[in-house]
Amino acid sequence: MIAANGSAEFLRDVVAEFAAKGLLRFFVLRFQERIAALLLTFPFRNRIYSYLSALYVEQELLGFGRMVLHDAFRHCYENGIETWNFLRGDEAYKFSWGAEVIPKTRLRIVKT
Repeated sequence: MIAANGSAEFLRDVVAEFAAKGLLRFFVLRFQERIAALLLTFPFRNRIYSYLSALYVEQELLGFGRMVLHDAFRHCYENGIETWNFLRGDEAYKFSWGAEVIPKTRLRIVKT
């Protein structure tokens, strides 16, 4: 996804800025000494916004994506985080965790 939309430089800049402000959380699951699944999230107040997830597709059947999400949810519960926001997309795995569609509204402000 990052390569397809050419957002690597932007993402590096955002991650650096958010990390400097304490607004960055990575959840990582390792298998055989390499990262098998990863979540890039941004905590704010009592919410976590899940921006990006990645896993090795050839190991998908081992359930590493579900495991890292489970561990991330447990961390949130134990630390008083009340809401996990998957952000955009309607992938089935999100709904298997109980996600609900949140209607979006676009507000356009025009200076007259």
